[in-house]
Amino acid sequence: MRTLSLIIALTTGIPALAESPATAPTDSAMSIAQSGPSELVQEVKAVSDRNATVQFGYPENLKSGCSYSATWKTGDYTAEIWFSKNFTGSKANLTTVGGKGFRIDWDMQVYGFLHQVGLYDLSIEADSIKENAKASYSHELNDITGGGGYTGFYGWLGDVGKPDAVEFYINENWAGGPINMSDCVKMGSIEVDGGTYEIYTRPRKGNRFVQWWSNRTTPRTSGEISYAKHIQAWLKLGMPNGSLVRLTFCLEVKWGHPSSGSVVYKTFAIDKPSAR
Repeated sequence: MRTLSLIIALTTGIPALAESPATAPTDSAMSIAQSGPSELVQEVKAVSDRNATVQFGYPENLKSGCSYSATWKTGDYTAEIWFSKNFTGSKANLTTVGGKGFRIDWDMQVYGFLHQVGLYDLSIEADSIKENAKASYSHELNDITGGGGYTGFYGWLGDVGKPDAVEFYINENWAGGPINMSDCVKMGSIEVDGGTYEIYTRPRKGNRFVQWWSNRTTPRTSGEISYAKHIQAWLKLGMPNGSLVRLTFCLEVKWGHPSSGSVVYKTFAIDKPSAR
């Protein structure tokens, strides 16, 4: 079995990312947490340069039936790679640069993966968040083929992945056609941040957790996301209240379609939520 490789490189290897200032924190290669088979991380090479990046590369011929994940600190944020049990014959990299930017490159035959960077281990009730909480970003999608994917803001209420949790998306941009919402229920819309977002929910079914979505009707590559206003709108439309535990920027590739390409977040920032 071929294994996942962890590579430490200099930022000069990824010029599309915003250059880190002299005071930018260095990504830590020594605090990586992982789950799945122990072969997940094959090699760790630490360098002292302040502009070091952490990059995960995923090889082909993975062990069937195993899911893989790893997390590491990048500046004030946490980065995570997650690969499903079905992710075979494919590759997807997440490269981070000191909490200032990141990129995801993929060449996928079978779903799936979700890579993300943001705030972890939060603990605040969703209905108590101050209304002015927001995030900002600038990104670009490059060389998208096949089914494409969607990118934007992402998070969880409750115990991540458990049946009573809530997973949510605020999608800002996509490629390869519109996002398929055929198994979701349209709940309404919200006008915010200079655009219209259509709101959907995918109800709980068996052990599958609830999902809530805000999909921008006109894609964009930069701006602010007033995430607290989306959460308030979802609560009014029936989303269960719960403890907000994660807020990130992410990319997810469409289910069931071969795809390749990259997304580069040149800059991003997330307000840590506080109570009213």
